[in-house]
Amino acid sequence: MYAGKRFAYSPPVYRARNRLAATDHNIHNGRPMRKNKDGKVIYHRHFNKKSDRWSAYPEKSAKTYPHIKELKKLILKSRMEDNQGMQKKKPLEENDPRRISAHLASIPPPPTDTIVQDFVSRRQ
Repeated sequence: MYAGKRFAYSPPVYRARNRLAATDHNIHNGRPMRKNKDGKVIYHRHFNKKSDRWSAYPEKSAKTYPHIKELKKLILKSRMEDNQGMQKKKPLEENDPRRISAHLASIPPPPTDTIVQDFVSRRQ
């Protein structure tokens, strides 16, 4: 929900999204179960294709988001006190994966012109 697998995120953005997911999980972890008018717990059924059987689990009450207002205030305060701005380049952190080489080869690449000439000469 917070860091979809179909999108590429820079490490700081991915870390922030994971923290949001953890916060959401921790806040909503102890939600009470949904109950019907009689006071019985409402169950949700689910079919598992792998095991070819049905299972049921109790439904939890709807999520509430009381922490969002406080997060917005903290974000706004942080942005107002930030002297660097969003458009300026920040140096990469020491353990940032983008510090790894742009290629996986063990030797540095030769100039592209050299590679093209070698390729053309082999074809003739």
